[in-house]
Amino acid sequence: MFRQVSFFRLSHFILALTLSAVCGLFGSVELHAQAANSYSAISQTGTSQIASSQTSSPRSEVVDLWYFQTHVRHQFRTDAMALILSYTSKEKPRLRLRPWTQPLTQQRAVSVIRNRQFPMFATLSEHRQYQIPELIRTDSNLVAGLMGFRLLLSHQKNLAKLSAIQSMGDIQSKLRIGFGQHWRDYSILEANNLTLVGTPHYSNLFPMLEADRFDAIPRGLNQIFTEEQYWQSRFPDIQVFEEYAWYYPYPIYLYMHKDYQWIMERINYGFYRSMQDGSMRGLFKKHFQEEIDWLERKQPKLIILKNPFLESEPSFHNLCWWAPRALIQQINGKPPAHCN
Repeated sequence: MFRQVSFFRLSHFILALTLSAVCGLFGSVELHAQAANSYSAISQTGTSQIASSQTSSPRSEVVDLWYFQTHVRHQFRTDAMALILSYTSKEKPRLRLRPWTQPLTQQRAVSVIRNRQFPMFATLSEHRQYQIPELIRTDSNLVAGLMGFRLLLSHQKNLAKLSAIQSMGDIQSKLRIGFGQHWRDYSILEANNLTLVGTPHYSNLFPMLEADRFDAIPRGLNQIFTEEQYWQSRFPDIQVFEEYAWYYPYPIYLYMHKDYQWIMERINYGFYRSMQDGSMRGLFKKHFQEEIDWLERKQPKLIILKNPFLESEPSFHNLCWWAPRALIQQINGKPPAHCN
């Protein structure tokens, strides 16, 4: 069924895909740690950006804090950082958020961060396989556990097959799942013994679904309805399956190089303050109210997947920012005692 999502969200999604295609056409900029002092391949804009950061220090009036995750799907994280930094805006030096204007993959961004040439942060999932000694992270999960909630984007001809699924064993033995090979939770799905059909390119997933290469694509609740509306213009039979959802613990933290501990201390302080006065929860609701409303209406059955790559026990803190009590009980095995 065709579903209406906000024009603002859909238009930003289309713009992000267009920019991604343009970047792919002209090629991406190679940024490796060993070449961090030689940026001749970067455009004049990129060079001036780096130069301004190289001259910044804690003695400067302003220090640029760079982020590379500029796609619209990361907008909450960017707005959350702006809110966090507002609590120390009078401290010197002042931290100024700056978007990295060159295409940069997650792997290359981590290389830039490890080089510590200038302060850059990345919001990444916790994963034992990707532990990097030089990096430090925030004390708290940035997205309240929402990223672990997955719905299935499928094809109308597959809906009866999906409806017949009753258990994790059925998923393992009867479904073929399409997924991005470079996404960190690919290994989580592998660890759950799912049959995966991977691709290195996000945009390939949808024609592959149309061609029956697999049965469904697990997508985040904050992504899937916009994607459904966008891709239905090319593949009208693509449809969200709403009878059940998946959940696995998938916390998102902000990571930086340990040499910028003074910045991380400010970030943790601002995060704590924003949680205490309720402004972070207000921002969360502003970004995800449509998803919260959908969950209240549908309250789908959950199939729980394990995440064996967590460094510590999963935290269910603040799930009630977005999940109804019945869903939290399915996730945590008990209803929430309170919500912070």
